[in-house]
Amino acid sequence: MVLLIRSAPTTFIPTTYRLFAQIHYICAMETANETFLIGKDVWLKRLGELSVNLYYNGHGSEGETALYPFYHEGALDRLTPETFTEALGLNPELASDVIELFRPMTVLLQPERACLIGSIDETMLTHCIETINAIANRQLHSLCYMVLGLDDGSIVEHPLYLIGLTREGHIAGFRSSVIWT
Repeated sequence: MVLLIRSAPTTFIPTTYRLFAQIHYICAMETANETFLIGKDVWLKRLGELSVNLYYNGHGSEGETALYPFYHEGALDRLTPETFTEALGLNPELASDVIELFRPMTVLLQPERACLIGSIDETMLTHCIETINAIANRQLHSLCYMVLGLDDGSIVEHPLYLIGLTREGHIAGFRSSVIWT
């Protein structure tokens, strides 16, 4: 099962204010949560709330692309290109399904590789990324990123996964894309 969560802002002008309020609320909730054990639906929903207007601009991408929460049920004990390919049913013989780039990470989202569209408030972006990484550090292990699609010029927009494994072996994190021409 693949779950993509996305909530769209209803109006443009109060979006930044509403997002700022959401981030502060979520940060307060994360700080107050002493057990750090929250259900899958709750923390995935929080990633969805935090990713509103959050865009990715790393790994040589020629443009910013939206970040979407990603979840795929599985029973993996480790996350490698091979286990990811098998779990998602990818065909490595297809250029679009080849894992072109795989790297382990220490944090799910690096500040220099993200931006908030419609906001120039660095404090808001910092709070957002810190909260995302706090959730990821409590809920995920084996963090990595993967870029799909053979980089031979035949594919311009490559799927990107910033992911890790849950305690149960499910794949979770973000899905986005990088643009390489």
